[in-house]
Amino acid sequence: MKANNLNKNIIQSILKKAIQCMQENPEREIRNLVDIGVMFAKGHFQKQFFLAAEKELAKENSRYYKLVTQSVRKTDKEVLLSFGINLGYNSLTYGANTIRGFERQSGFHVPWVLYIQLSDNGCLDTGALDSLILQGEKIGIYSYILIIQTEFSKAEELGNLIKSHKDCAFMLLAGPDWEAAHIDVLQKLNNLFVGVDISSHGREEIMGAVNRLRKAKILCGAFCPRTEKAPFDMEKAALETASYECELIFVLDEHSFFTENQEQIKKTLYDMRFRLTAPAIPFDLMADTVVIDRNISSEGCLALVSENGRFHVTDMETGKRNDDYSIMDTDLETILSRTLPKQPGP
Repeated sequence: MKANNLNKNIIQSILKKAIQCMQENPEREIRNLVDIGVMFAKGHFQKQFFLAAEKELAKENSRYYKLVTQSVRKTDKEVLLSFGINLGYNSLTYGANTIRGFERQSGFHVPWVLYIQLSDNGCLDTGALDSLILQGEKIGIYSYILIIQTEFSKAEELGNLIKSHKDCAFMLLAGPDWEAAHIDVLQKLNNLFVGVDISSHGREEIMGAVNRLRKAKILCGAFCPRTEKAPFDMEKAALETASYECELIFVLDEHSFFTENQEQIKKTLYDMRFRLTAPAIPFDLMADTVVIDRNISSEGCLALVSENGRFHVTDMETGKRNDDYSIMDTDLETILSRTLPKQPGP
């Protein structure tokens, strides 16, 4: 990572000042941040995002003012600064440029984010995870989504690992019971976003976890797995999210590591975000991952490492899937070169 990058230092200084001033005049500072985002945006996705935000914030009574203000006031300023820089600059600017250059040179695709499942039942330990992240950083991957679906007792080790990769942005998705039990670990991490599973626990337990996270000033939102058992209602999930006093809802398919009906999901999300009829901002993790990936690499892919180290990859252009390799015995570049080769141009 280039520690003295001028643009990064400028953006970091502006963002730090804006977060500090947010308490006094949140609406003005939110507009200023979006204007700065438009100025510094690189790549189609960033420009499209900030221009759309600029258009939405032109509305005097936009719900985004209230949602952003609530989130900022409930979160530690250093966490907002570190996570924002790591995701917005390190991953989606510096990392994206690194990925583009590496892909041109290597001839294979590189995902901008890796999904990683963690469990005491698997053999993927923090040593193997550390090695994977180091390999990822070298080729431009600075975002990691950690999923805890069953028992995982190595919270302290995981916290130390996240802290050691200070330039990366991490998202942790887990049940409210796990998160509430490890507040002391989570509140030490400035580069982490916590997603609270609101699908399979009682309301009192969920609300208790959210309150504890908020009290500790941890950056957090709601998370909801999507199953095959019943049609998923994003509007309903957003309303439920708001009832837990969360501003963001993230949805993730748990039955298939593949996004079907991509254009329809994209349209639904766009409509919901910019109509914002429910007082929470919705994200479909896989669909949004693919949209960003296509803006970085032109073709989209999804990559997940299971609790046993098995590397699952899906080429979203062809639908081809591969899980022949494991990070426990094969390095990341070799896996990507064999599973995601670029197709020769016309």
